[in-house]
Amino acid sequence: MKFILIFALLFTTSVHSTESLGRGFYKSLLGNYPEAGSEEEINDFTTLMYYQNNRTEADCKKAESYKKVSLDSFYGGDNPLLSRKELRRLRFVFWFYFLRSGIQSQIAKSHFKRPRPFEALSVFQPCIKDPGGYAYPSGHATVSRVFARVLGKKFPERKEDFLNRANEIALTRVISGVHHPSDLVAGKKLGDYIATKILRNKQFLKILESY
Repeated sequence: MKFILIFALLFTTSVHSTESLGRGFYKSLLGNYPEAGSEEEINDFTTLMYYQNNRTEADCKKAESYKKVSLDSFYGGDNPLLSRKELRRLRFVFWFYFLRSGIQSQIAKSHFKRPRPFEALSVFQPCIKDPGGYAYPSGHATVSRVFARVLGKKFPERKEDFLNRANEIALTRVISGVHHPSDLVAGKKLGDYIATKILRNKQFLKILESY
């Protein structure tokens, strides 16, 4: 019975939270991505080229390991920040908030329609498989930020470790050539917005505590 009640609560809050808030909302929260030829876009391209010229096979392998968006790939894997027991207990709750964060980032992407770096300039060659879709904001930056903020609430003594991992995950998307740096900034802003709303939900906090 407890499982059914938790499922119903999480499903309801997730569905309501993933409704489209409109381009005006996302523009107000995130701002527009850098205009073509602007100093900000030049900075994006300069950073991308630096990483493309200096990345290693190990950097690309790390980016590939984080490619799948999930609690396990982000905070488990070869360098885990969560134990197997913790992952097993938290997967169910976090699946819903991956859904929430992922859909919100996809809605935002559909409003801005920013091309990926390698679509904007052929000089950029990603070292992981083309992820498809639009670039702004970064979904990986959004979801990893939400996960890190919620995990930090659950395990405050590891808060900085989770946030550092989220930043690492986001940066691999630039190093591997599939996102501009400004995509990460926007993704983190969206992630913080979503995480703040989640962490104000007293019912969710009770569920999180029980896990």
